[in-house]
Amino acid sequence: MSASPTELLVGYESSIAAMKQMLTIVPPEQRDVAPAPSEWNARQVLLHIADSEILAAARIRQLLAEPGATLYMYDQAAWAERLHDGDSSPEEAIALAMVLRRNTLNLLKRQPPEAWERQANHAVRGPMTLAALVQLYIGHIENHTRQLEEIAATL
Repeated sequence: MSASPTELLVGYESSIAAMKQMLTIVPPEQRDVAPAPSEWNARQVLLHIADSEILAAARIRQLLAEPGATLYMYDQAAWAERLHDGDSSPEEAIALAMVLRRNTLNLLKRQPPEAWERQANHAVRGPMTLAALVQLYIGHIENHTRQLEEIAATL
């Protein structure tokens, strides 16, 4: 059973506070320690949240303005490798992500009920409604919160 727009808005709004909480899971002095050589460290996960939120905000707007469009894609590994280093600030990244999500939340609150069934095409997932896309981004924060908790458990 899928969530109603009201339930999605509550979950989307709750994820803003969850983003801020993510900063407390791994102490700053341990954010550059990866659990394994091929896995992201906490800093990379936190920076990824901002990268992803930039795309989420654009994709939601794209779906609303251009139903049927193919959603913007990105190579998250390339962004992590080429855009971020040890001096990149997780605090600034999460602050940006929170502002973007709050602004997108306000946009979503103004949408009529039928907007939640509009679709766009995700290159990997296929056709997605607005409701499915919002659910995906709620889950994204939940998944990365668990990832940070797993990293913290290895330290």
